[in-house]
Amino acid sequence: MTAPRKPLVGRKANAHKVEFTSPPRTPYVYFGLDDGSPMGAGICEIPPGSSNVRHAHPDADEVIYVLQGKLRFVFDDVEHVLEPFEAILVPRDAMHQIFNDGPGPAAHTFTFAPSGPENAIRRMYK
Repeated sequence: MTAPRKPLVGRKANAHKVEFTSPPRTPYVYFGLDDGSPMGAGICEIPPGSSNVRHAHPDADEVIYVLQGKLRFVFDDVEHVLEPFEAILVPRDAMHQIFNDGPGPAAHTFTFAPSGPENAIRRMYK
């Protein structure tokens, strides 16, 4: 895949918004395969007391950067709690789940390399 020849600008207002209800969370996909990007990227808002679903990305590594709140990352054999301005690299095939155990909203970025998993988010994992 060839990288785009000019910058791609992602704006929340124009991102592909997906509202999951069980458990509740709202990802916004900014870039990915559909845009010709070699990486997929976006942000996800997780309300208090919620999480995403346990999952893995078999074809991409993922970098998650915490923007707001405190998030608990659960893997098979270890947990990590990250606060704003902290990041984690999730290797491909690593089963993981993210929880917002705090009293307020939380948000994080996600970046996939190579792109691809963002399309599953766009389809609501269908």
